[in-house]
Amino acid sequence: MLKWLGWIHEAAPTTIEDPATIRVARECAEADPDGTRLRAHVQAATGRALPDDHKADALRYRLEPWLNQVWETVTPQPPRRDPHRDLRDHTPRHSPGISI
Repeated sequence: MLKWLGWIHEAAPTTIEDPATIRVARECAEADPDGTRLRAHVQAATGRALPDDHKADALRYRLEPWLNQVWETVTPQPPRRDPHRDLRDHTPRHSPGISI
């Protein structure tokens, strides 16, 4: 985590005084311990100026897609068949129905 804290401070020196930087460093260390893929995203995220207040939170917001990747696998389900509603097997009724 200390490596990440240093890398974040190097990329965005204005985050040194922000206590929330520790949380960002911890989450970066959990997502990418050796810094092989996330470090470039930190550099890119700090390319634009961070706001005056809550700099570390703004940086975390910009890094959110890489910090908490959600991989969801959805298995398609076969369509449900209701034999009572299937029109292919429908036999028309021979009733007058409603007429006006």
